[in-house]
Amino acid sequence: MGSVSARAGSESGGLRGTPSFDLSLREGPDDHRVRHDPSGRRGHRRRTSGIREERWSRRPLRGDRPGRDQGRTRLIVPLLRRERGQATVELVLALPILVVVVMAFVEAAMIGADQVRVSHAAREGARMAAVDPDAAAVDRAVEASGLPGAEVEVTPGSSERRLGGPVTVSVAYHPKAHVPLIGHLFTLLTLRAEATMRVEQP
Repeated sequence: MGSVSARAGSESGGLRGTPSFDLSLREGPDDHRVRHDPSGRRGHRRRTSGIREERWSRRPLRGDRPGRDQGRTRLIVPLLRRERGQATVELVLALPILVVVVMAFVEAAMIGADQVRVSHAAREGARMAAVDPDAAAVDRAVEASGLPGAEVEVTPGSSERRLGGPVTVSVAYHPKAHVPLIGHLFTLLTLRAEATMRVEQP
């Protein structure tokens, strides 16, 4: 670049002895600095080549961290497996109780149906007793209702009946087991029913 000297009096008639400034001592790369231009133009920065520019990248958010997500996954998966295992154990423990309850409901429904048949058998026996004084005819009417082995009682007896008087037939029946295991507990019950009609033929 050469030396720049300020000579007094040679150009503008100023003071003598003005010191000169030598810029030749500044050696080396001049990156990102203002370069002196003798023409008087405004200084500008030199374009440098070979300087690596870092690209802008988005800072990862907390939810974007793969390590954190993997850690959560490792925690959630065992919990889900533990809950599934616990639900399976609870189902295994509750299943026998559920089966017993269902069997009890089924047996109770069958016992209710037997009670309806007992009531029907008592009405059929009373209707037969009103027209036929024979006790065997009453027994056959009760058995025809689907209750074999039922106990039948007719009051009053055939010798005490009178035309237009009441006759009562009582039926007692011990139900059979319809459901295995639980059904045998209901065989201890005794189903009873009675019906009364007026005598049409003594």
